[in-house]
Amino acid sequence: MRPIDPHAFAAQPIRADRFGDRTPGRVVIVDELQSRAVNGRVERSARLRWVGGEFRLRIEVPAGFEPPEEDATAFLLVALPLALYRGEDLQVDGAVSAQTLRQTERIQAIYAAWDPTVRRCRVRVAGEAPVRTVAEGQGCLFSRGVDSMYSATSTDSGPLTHLVFCDTLEPLQDAQTRAQEWPSVVRAAEHIGLPVVRISTNLRDPGAQLIDYQDMHGAGIAFMGHSLSGGLGRVVVPADMTYSIAGASGSHALLDPFFGSEW
Repeated sequence: MRPIDPHAFAAQPIRADRFGDRTPGRVVIVDELQSRAVNGRVERSARLRWVGGEFRLRIEVPAGFEPPEEDATAFLLVALPLALYRGEDLQVDGAVSAQTLRQTERIQAIYAAWDPTVRRCRVRVAGEAPVRTVAEGQGCLFSRGVDSMYSATSTDSGPLTHLVFCDTLEPLQDAQTRAQEWPSVVRAAEHIGLPVVRISTNLRDPGAQLIDYQDMHGAGIAFMGHSLSGGLGRVVVPADMTYSIAGASGSHALLDPFFGSEW
């Protein structure tokens, strides 16, 4: 994203040259939501389709942490940047958070203010998910990096009940490296005194044909957080930059709060 004035939330003129002709009828579609049990865990997935490609996006979480089967909020958020950068509208064949749906307008305004090649899109969903009780768990994303170690131990993060580790978020790591990483994560969590929720997703699979991950970093984090909303009512996102150097980015203090929901 280009470092344009982050306060310029008004719609910007759009150049239609990034993905070719932006004709009516071009739609990113999220459909075929599925949920299945896998060895004490739950795998949720949905098919993402766009002009010229498709991909089944999956995420696996411990049983009890998954949201209701009909809740497609996580998939809405991760598909929105794809639609914006491909110049297509967005259709989600599932129910989503009413609050999150309203906030997609502000999310789009921020993206468009930062990058004039973004085309703001129409968002259509199958319905609004019923409001439910907020889960009691309080999580913090945890990679063992400096930022996540600080957030996991700082009183500024509020009381935490769990750490959240995604073992597939680094695409350069092979299965052997990921297996070696997990014991180190567990030891670090034991020193902090919190249990670790281990999740896996193919979000960064090279075959996904999605946009540059730096442009959807915050949406990807939100996808993981909402996929745990059955057990975690709040997820702390560690900062990856200071205010002095914070420029346009897919994860930003201006943008990330709008990825939330009622639960």
